Amino acid sequence: MIRYLRGVIIDKVRNQVVLDVHGVGYTLFVTAPAVTQAVIGEEDIIFHISESIREDAFDLFGFKSADERDLFEQLRKVPGVGPKVALGICGFYSLSDLSAIIQAGDVVKLSLVPGIGKKMAEKIILELRGKLALSAGVTEVTDADLVDALCSLGYSPAEIAQVIPKVPGTLTSTNERITWILRHFAE
Repeated sequence: MIRYLRGVIIDKVRNQVVLDVHGVGYTLFVTAPAVTQAVIGEEDIIFHISESIREDAFDLFGFKSADERDLFEQLRKVPGVGPKVALGICGFYSLSDLSAIIQAGDVVKLSLVPGIGKKMAEKIILELRGKLALSAGVTEVTDADLVDALCSLGYSPAEIAQVIPKVPGTLTSTNERITWILRHFAE
């Protein structure tokens, strides 16, 4: 079983990066923020890997931290949650935000994730509440705060779901992120 890969990013497309590891190119499915932050040619990048093996495919999912990979694997254990949906959830909310949403039973916020309806959100919360053991610290800017702010400004869940993965990771405060999103919507 592959648990991590270290190499050089040689290409990136939509939700995938190609990682060259000693002359072998591995295609990794990654979260939208990871693709945005990936720099082609950057060396010594480590991705923590989760494998998905089916009759017709052998897919590798790459994460920047072992905690994120472990969360992905816990989400995959929920009946009806496939690897692409689990990856979408991991890319939409930070580890601490998702943990807080699940612990609070916030179906509305969880159902903002593309591909997650109310029933699926309820199932995820039912299955994972009390089972998440994440060591990630709370971040200064949370996506949950951002979602709350955008909802209060009148934006729909669909609009919010489309724009959050596009927000640059270099923005450090909720106000900066909201300003960027408002400018994005104005374009």
